[in-house]
Parts: sequence; C-alpha cells; structure tokens
Amino acid sequence: MKLTGCSKRHCAPSNGNMETRPDANSNPITEGKSDGWRLIYCTGSEGEQLEFVQALGPVKQTFDDAFEARRKMVAASR
Repeated sequence: MKLTGCSKRHCAPSNGNMETRPDANSNPITEGKSDGWRLIYCTGSEGEQLEFVQALGPVKQTFDDAFEARRKMVAASR
C-alpha cells in the first residue's frame, strides 16, 4: 500500500483568506487493492476536525461489485 501527500500546505488567495488546496491534506492510496482510496482531512468553520473518504477507480469498482453481490443475495433470500 503506497500513501502519498499528507501535508499542511495552504495558499493565500488575493482576498487574504486562507484556503486549503484540495490535495494538501489528503492521503491517496495509489496501488494494490485500495488503489483509488483517498482520506481527506479538514478543519471546519468552528475548529472541528473533519475527515472525508473518496473512493474512485479500482477501489470504487470493488465497492460496486460488493454492493451488487449483497443486493443479489438479499433478493434471493426473499
């Protein structure tokens, strides 16, 4: 499993507000069974810590396949 990224880089736009670059606080996994998984960390407007999960590419297909298999299993048991 390869993790890349994960830093606290910010950029200040011309209006003076601090913004976090979309890739600045994230850990993408780029190989293996979890390829396409990304954890994204942010601080909310009231200082709360937020974590988002993004599933794209191969790992999304894994989730889609598992969901379809579960759907079929539930349908067959009715």
